[in-house]
Amino acid sequence: IKFIEMKKLSFQICILLIIVNVSLSQAPDLVIELFRHGARAPTSNTYDKTWKSSETGELTALGMRMHYLLGKAVRYEYTQKYGPDFLPTTYNSSLIYARSTDLNRTIMSAYAHLYGLFEGDGLNLTSHVSTELTKPPFNKKLVDDITKSLDSYTAVPYNVLPVPVHVVPYASDSVLAADANCNNRKKWESDNQNTAEFQKMWNSFQSTIEDINSRNFSITDWNTMHKFCDTVICNYYQNKPLPGGIIPNSSLFHNITFMFSWFIAYTSSAQPIQTQTLPVGLYNYLLDQITMVKNGSSQIKLMVLSAGDTTLMSFLTPFKVVTPQCLYQNYLSMNEKGELIDKTCVYPWFGSNIKIEFYNTETPYLLFYYNDNPIKICGNSYECTYTQFSQLIHTVTNGNTMKEYNQNCQNNPSPSSTIFTNIFILNLILFGLLITVIFGLVKSLRKPKKKDIDTEIYSTSSIAYIN
Repeated sequence: IKFIEMKKLSFQICILLIIVNVSLSQAPDLVIELFRHGARAPTSNTYDKTWKSSETGELTALGMRMHYLLGKAVRYEYTQKYGPDFLPTTYNSSLIYARSTDLNRTIMSAYAHLYGLFEGDGLNLTSHVSTELTKPPFNKKLVDDITKSLDSYTAVPYNVLPVPVHVVPYASDSVLAADANCNNRKKWESDNQNTAEFQKMWNSFQSTIEDINSRNFSITDWNTMHKFCDTVICNYYQNKPLPGGIIPNSSLFHNITFMFSWFIAYTSSAQPIQTQTLPVGLYNYLLDQITMVKNGSSQIKLMVLSAGDTTLMSFLTPFKVVTPQCLYQNYLSMNEKGELIDKTCVYPWFGSNIKIEFYNTETPYLLFYYNDNPIKICGNSYECTYTQFSQLIHTVTNGNTMKEYNQNCQNNPSPSSTIFTNIFILNLILFGLLITVIFGLVKSLRKPKKKDIDTEIYSTSSIAYIN
C-alpha cells in the first residue's frame, strides 16, 4: 500500500513539475528575424564566364530553397515550443511585418522565407462568391479557359499566400543598407587598407595569392581578391567547378574563405567611427519596434528583415560577437586543432540569421540568437533587460543619432529636405516682398499735405542744427 501511495505521490509531483515548466515557458511578445539573403550568383563573372551577365548577383534556386527551409523551420520551432496559436495560420497585417533592402536577391529571399512560414495557409473563396466576379476585365475566352483549370475554392493554386514585403528605396535606406548610403564608407575602407595590420595580414597570405596567380589569374589587391573569393564561394554553394580547379575544402579553399571574411570584417570596422556610425539606423529601428510593443502601441508579433552580410556584421561587430580578431583566432584554431575556439564567431554566410526575442514581463528583457545559437550581448548573461539593451546601444554608438550618422558620413541632405528648405526660403522672400508692397501702398495713401511737408522739413533741420 505504501508503495502504491508513493507511486501516486511521485506521479503528482511529476505532473506539478510539468505544469510549472509549462508556466515558466513564456512565449515572446515579439520575434525579430534579421537574415542574409540566400545563395546567389557572384556579383561579377570576371573569374567564371559560365555565369551569364544577367545572372550576376541574383538569387539562385538553391538560395530560394535555403530561405524556404529557414521559414519553415522557424514556424515549426515556435509553434512546437509555444503552441499552434503562437503565429497566425494566415497573414495578419497587424501581427506580421516584412521588410527588405531594395535588391532582387533580398526581396526574393524574403518571399521564399514567408512562403515557408505560411505554406498552405492561403485564403479560400467563400461558397457564395460568384466565379464570374473573380474574372478580371481581360481577354474573356482566355480567362474562362484558365478558370476551368482551377478549383472553385482556393484563391491561389496550392493555397499560396502572397505576403507583402515592404521596401525602402536603396538610396535612402539607412536601416538595412546604412553602409551603402554612407558617403564616407569607401574612404574609411580605403584608409583601413593602408594600415599596418591590414598589410601584415595581406603579406601573410602571399603564398596563397601566388598559388591563385599560378592558375592564370592576376590578383594584385583586395578589390581583385574580393571578386575572386566571391566567385569561389558562390560556385561552392552551387556545386560548380571552382575557378582555377581549386578543390573544395582544401587548405587553399579554407585560406580563400578566411581571407574573404577577415578582410571584409576588418575594412568595415577597423575604425571606431565605423562601428559607432553605421549601425545607428538599424539599432534605433529595432529599439523603436521593441519599444512600441512594450508600450502597447504595436501588436506586431513577427518581424522579418531581409538584408546582406554587411548589415548582419554591423549588428554583430559592435557587440563583439563577430570581429576580425575572433575570426582570426578561429582560423588558427581550425588549422592547429580542427575546431573553433568561439563557435558563435562565424562570418554571416548565405542564409545566416539573427533572432531577437522580446519578453514584455514585469522587467522586460530580450534574448538573442545567431544562427539559432544563443549569444551574450549584455555581459555574461544571455538575458538582456530592455534598459540594458537601450543603454548598450547608446554606449557602442557613442550616443550617435541619425544627425551624427549623416555628419560622419558627410551625407548631403535628402532631395526632399532640400526642396522643402528651398520652398520655405522662397515663401519667406515672397512674404517679405508682399509686406513691402503693402507698406508702400499704405504710405502713399497717407501722403501728407504740403504744409505738413514744410513743417516736417523745418522740424528735421532744426533738430539737425541743435545736435
